Amino acid sequence: MNKIEIIKSTKDFRKQLGFDDEIFHEDTLLKLLEAKNYYIFYDNFGRNSISGAAYRKNELKFILVNSGHSLGRQNFTLAHEIGHFIIHNKDIFDLDTENENLEKESDIFASHFLMPEDQVKFQLGTINKITKFDILMISQYFRVSFLAAGIRLSNIYGKRKMPDNFDELSVRNTISQCESEVARLADDLDLDTSLYKSTNKTVYPNKKVITKAVRLYQNNKISFGKFNEIMKIIGQDPEKILKTIREA
Repeated sequence: MNKIEIIKSTKDFRKQLGFDDEIFHEDTLLKLLEAKNYYIFYDNFGRNSISGAAYRKNELKFILVNSGHSLGRQNFTLAHEIGHFIIHNKDIFDLDTENENLEKESDIFASHFLMPEDQVKFQLGTINKITKFDILMISQYFRVSFLAAGIRLSNIYGKRKMPDNFDELSVRNTISQCESEVARLADDLDLDTSLYKSTNKTVYPNKKVITKAVRLYQNNKISFGKFNEIMKIIGQDPEKILKTIREA
């Protein structure tokens, strides 16, 4: 899929969610996604582990996000995994593939989904030189990492307008150090520091997944084998679940 098609898909999906004119916040997005059969899991896999993964089984879409990463990175990861579902025709992502093109396409989707160009330009307007403070404020407004905000501004305004010492590759190689420095700067300015820190939360929306999976199974939309697979993903005993429902 080319870049123009990917950008169009981000706009279309925002409209489908009813998120078109909303200022991004992860809590709002999670509620809208759950209404569309997306089930989001958070768990701490450590700072040096995978950012996330996505798995689709019929109508159900599962996304796993590493809460060991900073909240800003988690938000980008969530949008990245959504991108796989929207623009790629596969069932498992980021666990069974190292396709660089697919990853780049999902990064493009996430950047435009979270930080639409018109909204970014509305915040900064015409600007001759971007400062670290500008990057920080875009990071705060769109609730993404400092790095993601910087790369987005670089793509919109051009590398020549970026701070002289903003080097994407060096920042990527020292993400933890960068986030610690940004968190200190945000704290000095009385801004939200949570975006640059790990949440370490564990969130498994088991009840919603079970309810949806049982309904699909009872309506013959999925086989017992597939129902069994889904229950294993969330650590549940399929026989016990069905027995509980029959006895209710």
